Amino acid sequence: MAPRRGGGSYSGSSSSSSSSSSCSGAAFSAQAAQITIAFHALFFLVFCGLFCFAAFKLIRSKQKGVALRRWFPLGFSIVFSIAAVILNIVLFTLTQCDIASITVYQLVSLLPSWLSALANFLLIAVIMIPICKRLVQGNRKIAKMVTIVHTIYVIVLGIILLCHLAIYTHIIDASYRTGDRVNASTLRHHQMRLATAYTVLSVIGMLMAAANMLFALARGRHLRRGILFPAIILLILSSLGMTVLDLANHIIIDYLQREYLQKGVGAFNRSLLAQNFLLYFFYSATFLMALLVASSNQLSDKASTGPVKHLQDQQKYNAGQQPYRAYRPQGTTQMPQGYR
Repeated sequence: MAPRRGGGSYSGSSSSSSSSSSCSGAAFSAQAAQITIAFHALFFLVFCGLFCFAAFKLIRSKQKGVALRRWFPLGFSIVFSIAAVILNIVLFTLTQCDIASITVYQLVSLLPSWLSALANFLLIAVIMIPICKRLVQGNRKIAKMVTIVHTIYVIVLGIILLCHLAIYTHIIDASYRTGDRVNASTLRHHQMRLATAYTVLSVIGMLMAAANMLFALARGRHLRRGILFPAIILLILSSLGMTVLDLANHIIIDYLQREYLQKGVGAFNRSLLAQNFLLYFFYSATFLMALLVASSNQLSDKASTGPVKHLQDQQKYNAGQQPYRAYRPQGTTQMPQGYR
């Protein structure tokens, strides 16, 4: 689940390798601790690169105001991810050096947990609403229906996420600050159910988006040209991978943790490291593909009519040279209206 992304579950267990009150030779001596800090540093650089690439695309945009209004959730998503990684690196370093206790770590780590979850949600929202709408804009009725259905779906998904994060925050606060474990245990069951609902609905939402994107590819020839076609295919695969991995991470943490711990704490921590790495990787891939699709000139308001007008002009040119009027497809002259 998103609140655990970033190595939070593992960080607390690995901090015991340090025994002094400051960073000594024991800090980061464990291989797992070195791997944790290394891949967080790696994805910090990756996220910064994605942020710079998004800023570059915005600077090159001819309609910066429209682009900001339409794609601002994409910018907030990567900013939240960068902030979450920075906080995770700082907190993990402080626990390794025994400057921060496990209690302080768990309480402060609520902030990167919220940021990571919101970054993931905003990326899902961008895919389901503006990207899907732009891909099916050739048919206004379908575009309107997709927008309404997906918007309602994203709102429900957001409400479930906020409820889950609120209960998760209360459980951590009760467990590590107030000591109200009885109240936390009563809420744990509801928190698990909300987490399950959110992760499952996220997968379903990406399946809905994938169906709309494949439908758009089947109907729009201009979408199957240039870099847009592979970007859409990779966006489908990476977004599904991101949400399916989040669901798998939730199942392992909330339902199969005891079975994994029976194999040893080391094996459980290595599993968490692998899951966190893959979650970061698929998030990065999904963000990059969403950015490429969103910034494509083939989806711009003016460029979208280009391929259809070219087809019309070619038909008129051929009609002036050849007498076979029956060969000209009927109804194609109405296509540009749907793409405007």
